[in-house]
Amino acid sequence: MSPYGQYIQQQHYSPTKMPGYPSQTLFPSTSSRIWPFTLLISLKEQDRLINLYFEHIHTSMPLLDILTMKQQLANCRAEDKNCFLSPLFFYALFALASRYEKKSERIYSMSDQFMQQAIAYREASFGYPCIATVLALLLMVDYLQQKRQRPHASYAWLFAGEAIRMVTDLEMYRPCNVSPEPADQELVVRTFWAAFTTDRLMSLTYGRPFIFEEKDM
Repeated sequence: MSPYGQYIQQQHYSPTKMPGYPSQTLFPSTSSRIWPFTLLISLKEQDRLINLYFEHIHTSMPLLDILTMKQQLANCRAEDKNCFLSPLFFYALFALASRYEKKSERIYSMSDQFMQQAIAYREASFGYPCIATVLALLLMVDYLQQKRQRPHASYAWLFAGEAIRMVTDLEMYRPCNVSPEPADQELVVRTFWAAFTTDRLMSLTYGRPFIFEEKDM
């Protein structure tokens, strides 16, 4: 038990050592909509979208440094089992970042296609809580909120709730259960506050109750 009476796990978990994608799921997807990155956009275009993310989005949602992000993308393309991010995360990032593309009309017009791929990967990884999925869902929420249309708002609320419940499932509100490695601790703290901020902003925007209760933090 912690000094505050909270249960502490016997084993710490490391978010940067958890695979970003499940080897198998309770509800395996039979979707044929899933496409590898390189079939949609080139390596140069992927790098461009990462740069757009850091130029326009990172300041409000600072998750990882740019070198780590690009290394994770390379690992993800190579299907490295040590990659803690996932195709779901990167497609969500591409969908959001492509909305800021001014130089390539083709990339700008592909934002919805990236989002469709993210949704397909979400279905394939359903029931597997990990930090990559939480971050992807938060990026998908941001993308849908920018659409400012009723159906998109409903999906945004749904995805936000899913992300927040994964945060609770992974007990990110209790850093004592996370590996003491500084990189793990920082990533969990950043992810938790990104989810917390999303919860508060969406509740204030749509007039709905908070999901996170501060008394439980």
